[in-house]
Amino acid sequence: MSNQQFLQGVNAILKWPDRRKVLQQIESLPIPYALAFLRVNTSDIDFWRLVAKANMEMDDDIVKAIFAFGIKGDRTKRISFPKKKKKGEDVAPAPFRENDKYWRQIMDNDISVTNQARHMGDALPQGIGKRPRRVVEWL
Repeated sequence: MSNQQFLQGVNAILKWPDRRKVLQQIESLPIPYALAFLRVNTSDIDFWRLVAKANMEMDDDIVKAIFAFGIKGDRTKRISFPKKKKKGEDVAPAPFRENDKYWRQIMDNDISVTNQARHMGDALPQGIGKRPRRVVEWL
């Protein structure tokens, strides 16, 4: 599918009033692509709780049905695009999530966590050495 077809699917989720037609339109829409747009354009907490319950446990068709029927289409609302990440921005390594706020401070202050990140094999952020450091444990 082309990028234009993906955008049409996102447009359908957020604007079209006929939800059955929306469900047909988003059959081939990738879930991560839809989630990126929905994070920026939807703030309904009940919708996000429903997505959180079903996203990794249920079939993709059910998650897409939640996208189609969990949001009320609003033709007057303008669609906001998700912001791209900067290339120079540090990305959190393996034991952390992308949205962890204090991962850098934890890596700087806890040697065992830093060593764990080194063993995971992901690319380490700049400023963190490649060699494991010795952990001194208190009795």
